[in-house]
Amino acid sequence: MLKISVFSQMILHVSVALTLAFLIGGCASEQEAVKGKANSVTDEVSYEVSGIDGELLENVDKALSSLPAVSKKNSFIFLREMRDKTKRALRALGYYHPKIDIVPPDPKGESSAVEVKIDPGKGMFIRNCEVEILGEGAKYEIFRTLVEKSGIESYKRLDHGSYEKLKNDLKNTALELGFFDYKLIVSQIAVFSEEDKADIALIADTGKRYA
Repeated sequence: MLKISVFSQMILHVSVALTLAFLIGGCASEQEAVKGKANSVTDEVSYEVSGIDGELLENVDKALSSLPAVSKKNSFIFLREMRDKTKRALRALGYYHPKIDIVPPDPKGESSAVEVKIDPGKGMFIRNCEVEILGEGAKYEIFRTLVEKSGIESYKRLDHGSYEKLKNDLKNTALELGFFDYKLIVSQIAVFSEEDKADIALIADTGKRYA
């Protein structure tokens, strides 16, 4: 009886293993099929962005290029994704009220370019800005220099990327100097969208320095 039981368990294990292998193989095949479809786009669109330049244009171009390959005939399906990507790219640099007009290419025309026409509107500016370093690190000039070079100050345009970079720079510098108890006490951006203004509070405590 024991031998039969063991044999039955072996059959069961083999059956389960084969089932799992079949399912995994099926998933892999589906993934390869999807990948193959993505790579098979022969009439991929490009993007022509107008109305902005410099850092704004660079950020929008980068955002749109992160979209998957879009075919000319199906480009209208992705208009919402294109708009959302564009809005997020503009908002990251402090432009919260842009006007965006996206025109897909004519399926029967020669051009494969999606026209992205942008009026960025008024940029959001920092009104009140409080950046403070507490703890033993408060007397270190390097932290003050990082804050001054960040561009995070009153009457400057709000740049979420610069804000995040400042937070990372402060933390990394603190750890390099031996302030292993470093922590953010306050990290807040209060956006007043209708006024195109924002208040920033960034307070960090370095704690003591470990020699």
